[in-house]
Order: sequence, then C-alpha cells, then structure tokens
Amino acid sequence: MTAPTRIVGDFGDIIIDSAVAWQQGNPTSITRGSLSFAPNEEWEHYDFPGKTMPVVALGEVVRSRPVVSGSMMMAGESQFLIYRPGGTWANGTTAGGIITTGVRTYTPGAFRAPLSAGAYLENFIVLWKRQRGDFVAVEFPLALCTKYSIGAKDNDEGLIPVEFQARQENAGTPLASVPYLIHTLPADFEFAA
Repeated sequence: MTAPTRIVGDFGDIIIDSAVAWQQGNPTSITRGSLSFAPNEEWEHYDFPGKTMPVVALGEVVRSRPVVSGSMMMAGESQFLIYRPGGTWANGTTAGGIITTGVRTYTPGAFRAPLSAGAYLENFIVLWKRQRGDFVAVEFPLALCTKYSIGAKDNDEGLIPVEFQARQENAGTPLASVPYLIHTLPADFEFAA
C-alpha cells in the first residue's frame, strides 16, 4: 500500500465571503447569506462472506443528487425563467380578474410534459472567495432549479429560497460520469463578457 498524501493546511484556503452564482458567464441573481453545496452521494460496499465492516477498495458511489441551495433576491423575468424553467412570458390585459395595461404574465410549462433540453441551465457555477483573494467553485455543467418560493417582511428585502440540482446528459443509458466539478480559480478570474 502506498503512503497517503500528506495534507497541508493553508489558512489562505479559508472561505471568507458568501457565494456568487453564475450561469453561462452571467450572474444568476444576488444572494443573501450564502449558497451551500452538498454532493449527496450514496456509497455501497460490496458484501462477501465474513465481512465485518466496509473494506478498502470495495466501495463505490452508486447514487448522487448534488445540490446548491440558498436564498436569491431578484425577481425579474429572466430569474423566473431560471427558478421555474419551461414557461413563457407574454403581454397581458388582466391580473386577478382586473382589466389593466402593462401586465406581463409568466405561464409555467405544462405539468407531465418533459422539459426541453434547452431549458436546463448550462455551466451553472457558484464561487466562494477565499482569504488569499482567489476562489473555490462548484460547477454543474447542467442544472435545474427544483425548488423556489417567494417571501418578504415589512421594510426588508424579499427572499427566494432556491435549490439547484445537477443533471446528467441524457444519452439513453445510465452514466458513470460525475455531474459536478470543483475548481480553484485565480483572484483575477473573470467571466468573458
């Protein structure tokens, strides 16, 4: 058996600020607090006669539901296309049974209808600033916002709790590729405009 890699701590690696979410190089929404990432991986360990506990080299990840969760703050048309994809915005003339002008209406996509591939978020990335000024980031090459709600308090900014889940490409068979990536990025990292 080879010697384990020595783990060296560096205080510059400490996360010091709340996260920022981007998708395809554009900010998704302003957040309050931070966003958190959980891989939600389920491990299985092969059984064999006489097994008393999990054994080295006989375990594998069999399921995963990677999620990013937190609270967003923006409620614009483009954000609703992210929070509840698959719908459409259109000009309208009524709201709550009242005829009026200037109404824009979002109609969510139909229930029990597959979401088109183009409605998923591509290159959804969350960046956390570290003490030395660089970043650690989690990227979902494909993602879907699976939970959102809207709430506000008097004289305070409204919050939109969200949960984004990673997705795999649909190649017709189960895939073994991991649906998320972890990056370290330099302090001068910028998305292309």
